[in-house]
Amino acid sequence: MDIFQDATFIGYQEQLGGLKPLPLFNITKRTHYRCGSTVSALTLEKEGLKIPYVPSFEEWKKEKTL
Repeated sequence: MDIFQDATFIGYQEQLGGLKPLPLFNITKRTHYRCGSTVSALTLEKEGLKIPYVPSFEEWKKEKTL
């Protein structure tokens, strides 16, 4: 993990109705007023924060079960 990144990927939230799983992030930029909040990529973009690497849902799920 890069200590200077704006956010950290924490996992996916599965959704109902056949919608794609939603990647979630924690804001880690200490000077940001929402530091510590869990948000979507859309929120990161709206806040002008960089989106970190996001594994595919399949990669994430496989890693989670190891």
